[in-house]
Amino acid sequence: MHPDSPLLSEPVQIGVDQIPTRFTSTVSSTDIDFGQPVTVSVKVEQKTADGWVPLAGRSGGVLFGPDDAQTDLVGGFTTADDGTFTMDYTPWQGGYFQLALDTSDDPFLQAGTGTSDVVHVHRASKFTAFTAARSDRGQVHAEGLIDFPDGWMPARINVHIQSSPDGVNWSTLTTVEASWGGSGNDFAADLDESGAAYYRAVFDADGNFQSATSLTVFVPASAQSASDGS
Repeated sequence: MHPDSPLLSEPVQIGVDQIPTRFTSTVSSTDIDFGQPVTVSVKVEQKTADGWVPLAGRSGGVLFGPDDAQTDLVGGFTTADDGTFTMDYTPWQGGYFQLALDTSDDPFLQAGTGTSDVVHVHRASKFTAFTAARSDRGQVHAEGLIDFPDGWMPARINVHIQSSPDGVNWSTLTTVEASWGGSGNDFAADLDESGAAYYRAVFDADGNFQSATSLTVFVPASAQSASDGS
């Protein structure tokens, strides 16, 4: 190297200790019917030597969906002086709020993320027909139709056929699967029940659908059962 040549130094990487941030959130309900709104209430904080304190005047975005790959944009937010914000959203499917803080203008602040509790969206279900009558063989024949008017259907439509001696205390006699029959999702069952009783059909709620109960039908005792009791 020539004695008059300038000395060249290697670039030095300078690390930045970012300030941790966090989200805490609550939702107004974890179970809603299809078409109902849900409110998410959020607090954004940064960590200091004295503990976690509100992060005021910071912006970010909120998504909603069942996972990271299926999300809808809920909107952007700016935190209030106490580090909080709220947003209303009407989801079309179950999922959770995904929260992200924008720190692009502050390299010393960590770009925190967070998620809310899962919100289950229950679509409507209803029985459009149900009958129960005694057949010539003495059995009770029950049949009906169940509909899902909000556009989705369960993968399996399990319908419980129940009976009650007084119309108050019910027990399940059998469970049958409804399937598309041209005019709706139909189901049927033949029951070896000889006594007088009330009958109904029940569909249980799950994570995506509301419960449904049919009209109640009274079926008199069979002729043989009635004569035995006389």
